[in-house]
Amino acid sequence: MVNIASIGGLTGSVAGSAYVASKHGLIGLTRSTAFLYGADGIRTNAVCPGGVETNIGRSAQPKVEWAYERLSKSFAGHVTRTAAPDEVATLVAWLGSDEAVNVNGAVITSDGGWTS
Repeated sequence: MVNIASIGGLTGSVAGSAYVASKHGLIGLTRSTAFLYGADGIRTNAVCPGGVETNIGRSAQPKVEWAYERLSKSFAGHVTRTAAPDEVATLVAWLGSDEAVNVNGAVITSDGGWTS
């Protein structure tokens, strides 16, 4: 199983509170599932993309002006590049393959260094 979380699950300054809380929860679920079901051969990992070339930025902007201003300031200087969707898909496919047989409970960023 490969869950798509976000760097929002690793930080507190990427998006709104509900989004960040849900991504933190998904990372916890990933680790718990890996622990509980790993012995049964079920591997569970999470991928945490940073910016990805989608339309989420146009549709998910905060409706509160001060919140949008804070988020815009937090992104300044951090985003070096955004990923193409197929770049993230390549990582997901690898995690689901037999090549990643010993990877379980991992939370892997794909953010171009944003969180480094």
